[in-house]
Amino acid sequence: MTSIVSDTFENVKRLKAVGFTEEQAAEQTKIIAEIVNERLVTRQYLDERLADIRADIIKWVAGVCLWHRQRLWLPWLSCFNVSLCR
Repeated sequence: MTSIVSDTFENVKRLKAVGFTEEQAAEQTKIIAEIVNERLVTRQYLDERLADIRADIIKWVAGVCLWHRQRLWLPWLSCFNVSLCR
């Protein structure tokens, strides 16, 4: 997955402005950045997964269509003594 870029320096400045120490602000910003990069799902990731799922559905539908076509046509062809295995 792609990592999200954020302005950590700006986050530290904002935390310090509300009373955090330098160390607290830096650690808090680091923790938030790790959580975001590990757990946030990006649009690119969703698009890739959706493409995989679409491909699987298309394969499944094509297989069902071929099975259904074979099931309908083979008995009908046998009425005319047509063999598909010549």
